Amino acid sequence: MSKLNDSIGSARHDFSDDAFLEKHLLDSPFLLFNNWLSLALNENIKDYNSMVLSTLFNKKPKSRVVLLREVTDHGFVFYTNYKSQKAIEIEQNQNACVNFFWPQLNKQVRAEGVVRKVSGDKSDAYFASRPKKSQLSTLASHQSTVLESRAILSEKFNTLSDQFRHQKVKRPPYWGGYELVVDYFEFWQGRPSRMHDRLAYSLKGPDWQTFRLSP
Repeated sequence: MSKLNDSIGSARHDFSDDAFLEKHLLDSPFLLFNNWLSLALNENIKDYNSMVLSTLFNKKPKSRVVLLREVTDHGFVFYTNYKSQKAIEIEQNQNACVNFFWPQLNKQVRAEGVVRKVSGDKSDAYFASRPKKSQLSTLASHQSTVLESRAILSEKFNTLSDQFRHQKVKRPPYWGGYELVVDYFEFWQGRPSRMHDRLAYSLKGPDWQTFRLSP
């Protein structure tokens, strides 16, 4: 472990000279976010839409990576099993945050807000757009529950594949979307010598207020 710890302790690289200044802010943080997300897309960054979702459960933080599936005028939409551990956590405490990190761009975005379910129609539409095997995996997996073996899961998936070989798969009622309705954004740009740029938006009534944070 000592060699690994030595490597971890000395691992570092400097960031770019690209400045992120107040003049680069836009009226809406969602417009700025869309610009940065588009940069990640255009750079062909794998899983550019992945985000770390953090929740609270019994006052303990919980985090995992999920995929952003839609940016609305108010927040970020993702989909999951409504009986999963993250859904249980959201049911207990609707406050959550997400974090995007694109190391190739030296950029990250953190957003905070309150999570709410999207409409059944929206969940139906997204579920119908998924590959059939992804639809079947939703039926096969009781997400977050203890699984005795991989073989049991595979057998169930294969059985469902045969069952629905010539049928459409309907969205189960226990699966659907959530939207994180955002009231705080922080945009981070890596800079040389750890002198990073951090500019934030905070929603006050109907208006976004902006300010700079020390790195």
